[in-house]
Amino acid sequence: MTVKELERRVNRLQPARLVVLARMPDGTEREMIAPEYVEAVKDGADFIRVVRGNNLGDAHMILDTYPSVID
Repeated sequence: MTVKELERRVNRLQPARLVVLARMPDGTEREMIAPEYVEAVKDGADFIRVVRGNNLGDAHMILDTYPSVID
């Protein structure tokens, strides 16, 4: 296995950033990565769905924008 082949294999194994679709306060819909979504929530953006990605750290970041239902 060459270095290039190994590099491609490692890149395939790395998690991909989550891209979410969010509805902005003005009613428009916009795709953004998790850190952008977290900031947009502060301005009133609403989560619609995940468009692509599989990064669990990003999922955790998004879930942290919701209040806990467990006291």
